[in-house]
Amino acid sequence: MSLLLALPSAVHAQVDRAVLEGTVTDSTGSVIVGAGIQVVATDTALTENLQTNSKGYYAFPGWQSGSTK
Repeated sequence: MSLLLALPSAVHAQVDRAVLEGTVTDSTGSVIVGAGIQVVATDTALTENLQTNSKGYYAFPGWQSGSTK
């Protein structure tokens, strides 16, 4: 029994999503727990808010690529 696979030599996908993530720290380098973070898409005015976790970390997964502030 033989198996033949025909695959394209290269596959390119366009992704319009991004993960915005980071850690909030103060001037001494200590993490800031519960800091409010807001992301605003300047082209659509879509906003999303969250707070940093116990390690000062935040993540906005699946954010649409484009202009943000």
